[in-house]
Amino acid sequence: MRFHDDLLTAFPKEEPPAAIEESDPFIIFYTSGTTGVPRGAVYTHYRKLEEARTKALTIGLQPENKHIMILPLFTSAAGPTFGPSSVWEPAT
Repeated sequence: MRFHDDLLTAFPKEEPPAAIEESDPFIIFYTSGTTGVPRGAVYTHYRKLEEARTKALTIGLQPENKHIMILPLFTSAAGPTFGPSSVWEPAT
């Protein structure tokens, strides 16, 4: 399979069903060990969903709203967590 078209035809077009539980890991943040031994901090799907709900309620986000969030390119935490609520500014 050397060509893109070969890859496309080799696999089904439909995505396989995914069973995601609230307790499943969403992301693992690795600490640098500043205050101890470096380790991974596991955030679950439930934690991220609740964080998004809380931030949407805090700023009064509505389905018709649009927003922009500008982040530094080197951050790993702000994208998945919608960034700190203090940087949110609804556009409409």
